[in-house]
Amino acid sequence: MRRSGRMLLRNPDIKNVSASMGPPPTGIPCADVAEIGRARMANRTFRCITTRLDTNYLGLYQMKLVAGSNLTATSSKIDALVNEALVHELGYTNDEIVGMLFARQWDSTRIVGVVGDFHFQDFRLKIEPVDFKRFNWGPPSFLSVKLNEANAQSTIDFIQKTLASISEKYPFEYTFYDDWYGKTFMSEAKISKLMTVFASVAIIIAALGLYGLILHMVNQRMKEIGIRKTLGAGSMSIIRLLSGRFGVLILIGYAIASVLGYYGVQQWLDGFAYKVSPHCPGFYDNIIGHRNDRGHCSLPRGSRSH
Repeated sequence: MRRSGRMLLRNPDIKNVSASMGPPPTGIPCADVAEIGRARMANRTFRCITTRLDTNYLGLYQMKLVAGSNLTATSSKIDALVNEALVHELGYTNDEIVGMLFARQWDSTRIVGVVGDFHFQDFRLKIEPVDFKRFNWGPPSFLSVKLNEANAQSTIDFIQKTLASISEKYPFEYTFYDDWYGKTFMSEAKISKLMTVFASVAIIIAALGLYGLILHMVNQRMKEIGIRKTLGAGSMSIIRLLSGRFGVLILIGYAIASVLGYYGVQQWLDGFAYKVSPHCPGFYDNIIGHRNDRGHCSLPRGSRSH
């Protein structure tokens, strides 16, 4: 795999290459994580994901190392990186856990670095603990390539020919990570489009109804308006006269819509693992499109992840 990586990097349109078990967070579920030499971890188990990768993985996927150091070509087979979710599960800080040794189902792990949490699943799910180790057995099953989008197709053809020249044992298959990752949030995207369509239709219907109501009221009071204008009434006084009746209806409708909208947003947000509250001032600032520096809300741990 090192040979194929070197050959691919000869192409100027290829910026980086990494070998791994798959894109984040492809790996093997594991459990029974226990700290060696610490009684407080006795019978403490939790689910985590373990994956294998090379030293280019973090840089290619732009993962942030928040403590410790990255894996190197000389790293031991027990050396590993972990994400912040695993650190939190074990009850340590990022700096405290670096260098510690842990036992798992089939091997031991020495933590050399901590990677910042990142979303790799639906936002409705919590970020799971993950540990990353270097390949020390068998060939990688997945090759990640960062390329120049302007010459994407020609670069893909080059990759196919290069890999075929090394081995034709496995068929060449590829996908763009943006497309693969985008499928995770397809349901939210569909809901957003549907809500936009329904809201637009509702606004149009409401505007047409309001327009029809105004025309009806004007036609009914045409003589009164004419007399008032003859007696010197201004345009603003006529507008206040006409808007008084349906203004009350608008306020009633706004009050009902606000209550139902608040309840609906609250129910929708409850389905997400990391969320802000509608009580937060910044929540409404985002809706109306500006920022109020006087109102801040603290987000749950991990909610700032990519």
